[in-house]
Amino acid sequence: MKTSHEMAQSVLERRDRILRRRRILKTSFGAVAGVSAVAAALVVTLNISRPRGVDLIDPGTVSQPINPDVSGNDLVPSEAEEPQYLYNDVKIRKDAGAGSIDSYDLLVDHLEIYSGNMNFYEFTITKQYTSDEAVELTGSDIFLSGSTLFSAHISYDHLSGSEENMDILLAQAGNAESQIENSPLYGIGETYAAFLSGFDPESWNVACPELIFALNDDTKCLHINAEQIKLETPDGVQLGEEIPADEQYVCTTTSNNPVRYVRKYDIAELSDFLRSDWISRGLYAENALQSYTEFSNADIPDIPPSERGTEAMGARNILFDTKQAGDFSILLAGDYVSTDNEGHPGMVNCFHFGIQIYDGKTVSELSGAHFDLGLVGYWVYTDRLSDYMSVFQFGENYIIVLRYYEGYNSCKAAFFAIKDGKFYPELMGDYSAATGEQMGVTTLLSENLSVDEEACTITDMDNGISYVFDFDAISDTFTKPHYTAVKVENADREEISGQLSEMWLKKWAEISANSDFVLPQVSVFSLDLRNGSRLIGFVYPEYKSYGAVFYRISGDMVTELGSEMCGSHFVLLQNSSGQYLYMVRNSPGGAMNEESLYIDRYYYRITETSLEPVLSIGRQLYKEEPVDWYVYENGDTTHISVEEYENLTASAAPDCTIADTAELDNDGDYKVDEYCAFEDDPEGLKAAVLSVI
Repeated sequence: MKTSHEMAQSVLERRDRILRRRRILKTSFGAVAGVSAVAAALVVTLNISRPRGVDLIDPGTVSQPINPDVSGNDLVPSEAEEPQYLYNDVKIRKDAGAGSIDSYDLLVDHLEIYSGNMNFYEFTITKQYTSDEAVELTGSDIFLSGSTLFSAHISYDHLSGSEENMDILLAQAGNAESQIENSPLYGIGETYAAFLSGFDPESWNVACPELIFALNDDTKCLHINAEQIKLETPDGVQLGEEIPADEQYVCTTTSNNPVRYVRKYDIAELSDFLRSDWISRGLYAENALQSYTEFSNADIPDIPPSERGTEAMGARNILFDTKQAGDFSILLAGDYVSTDNEGHPGMVNCFHFGIQIYDGKTVSELSGAHFDLGLVGYWVYTDRLSDYMSVFQFGENYIIVLRYYEGYNSCKAAFFAIKDGKFYPELMGDYSAATGEQMGVTTLLSENLSVDEEACTITDMDNGISYVFDFDAISDTFTKPHYTAVKVENADREEISGQLSEMWLKKWAEISANSDFVLPQVSVFSLDLRNGSRLIGFVYPEYKSYGAVFYRISGDMVTELGSEMCGSHFVLLQNSSGQYLYMVRNSPGGAMNEESLYIDRYYYRITETSLEPVLSIGRQLYKEEPVDWYVYENGDTTHISVEEYENLTASAAPDCTIADTAELDNDGDYKVDEYCAFEDDPEGLKAAVLSVI
């Protein structure tokens, strides 16, 4: 699947070739007639270490033009000196109108893909970049062949009526040598209002060509070169005031390509019209959450991979979970959501997946970490939606954790922040102390976390890693890591061994009180689980068999997982869905059946707090040949066929690999070789425990 960078470049280059052949090119990268084809292509993520403060193109390299005759135009600068223009004698690309949007109704049809992400931003052009600088900033060579990159400062969203303070990169078709007729390059220091399609504060953006207005003053704006777009009230009254033909053309950034202003609007009236019209068409909601559908109420289409392809397909704007961070609502959302019930039961696929911040009026852009998982969409477990997002408070600020599960019990996570009432996505961390990686956005993270608000620290108890957040470093300018990963030394091994020994002695008192067929002997083994935690088994002899009590150590926490029958052979299995404990118990036949051997197999799924039974199954060998197969269910033994036995065994822990093993019988007599008589040797018990942790 192509990245958004590759899609943007291929689509825009193809369009530029077509329009040059037809001698037409609209005033931005794409007429909205083609906006559905390039919707996903307009967001190209920048390198976070992008250079700052690039100078403007040197105006001294071009000759100065003669000012065209625009007498009588009240839009001409009134200064006595001649205006100084950056470019002149540029090649003009004619626009015969072919392929352009010819009505407002047709325009809004093509805006439907931006439903829930509408805007009408006021912005001022602050910088203009050379083509080489633009390529370095964006990674796109589209700026080598007919397009120009600017910096712009957004100060207001007229759609939501909210103040903004945001710097963005803005692209425009045309350059010093070749421009679209009557649409010269944006002027440095000039202020405009426009709908920014594909808007992303961390990417280069594009203004919709049919909705670009130059601000004449605080109340008036001028529609640029789009006379076909008629804005009318519901009762048919056309908004705005037509500018006479002899006053429409005004020289701005070049002498032989004046800009064309076709209609003058009151900016407040224009904004009110767009807001009410887009609300009526379902493109915009003043309460932005109205544009979302709760997952439990959503109609999610089932789309197998063979039908999915690389297109964005599925249900739009699905809300999976909501958590609060002070006055902000944190939304876990997916876009273009579908299922594959046959291949991925219990999951949904999101073409886009991440979090958004709702401040009571507007919703931020969808933000999430971008890495390999996203190339085929994000598969989300529907039975644990509340686990994907966590919110932690540190004073008046917040850290948000967003998880990406690679399997049911293994995930990567990204951190986000709300600081001083502002949202900061995808914090960058220094992992060198933990993994050797200098900088990164995602990290392995378990669900066993502890939080120290005073120290601004989140500690992963399973991995033994603390993430220390530096809120002073979290800002619009990246100067140093937003957080640092620090290794945490495990609790003193002596202390843990003492705690485990005490827990075992208490458990033994319960076991021996309920059975006369147990001996005070124990063997201790351990298996290394994912995320740095450990499974500890205490194995003791019962009548003709063995029993075991299992514990899980995570950091300085010890959790009892349960007691089970067992043998002397233990295997830790794992697949993408989790980890399993597989135990084998071999029981020779008695004196009357010496040539028989019973081999029982037990499968348990390992969770945070217990061992969940998956399958208990066995077979009988007579003179080393299998003669009987059976399964244990609800305390009963049911005889089954060899085919049933093989099918059940294969389905118990599918596609598993061996992660670790423990073998307590080394001489092959089906008995545990070494043990501790702990009642007479309490120090020996502690030593046995200490040896495996």
